[in-house]
Amino acid sequence: MQRQHTTFLLRNYGFPKGSLSMKQRMVDDVEACGEVLITMYVISTNTKDYGDKFVLRRHAACRRAADEVLVERTCKLFDDADAARAALPDGLYNTGRMAEDDPVIVETWL
Repeated sequence: MQRQHTTFLLRNYGFPKGSLSMKQRMVDDVEACGEVLITMYVISTNTKDYGDKFVLRRHAACRRAADEVLVERTCKLFDDADAARAALPDGLYNTGRMAEDDPVIVETWL
């Protein structure tokens, strides 16, 4: 999905180059993995499961699962990107998207 972008972000948060296979695993609660090293929120649209809705979903990298990104199963749906942005926790930074990202990704927030 967003392998290139996520790899860049995680390397800058203490993961050594080449150590990530970047598998993604759906989980009910990312906090259950233990120590969360970084949390990302991804806004996407035109997904197979939600069509033209804007989807806000939390992703996390945890110390115990350093070779994968955990993707929270629960998501929030919105009619437009501004409404999705308004639902984000305060204090996050919009990292945008990279050219290599899946076309459904609108932006990633840290």
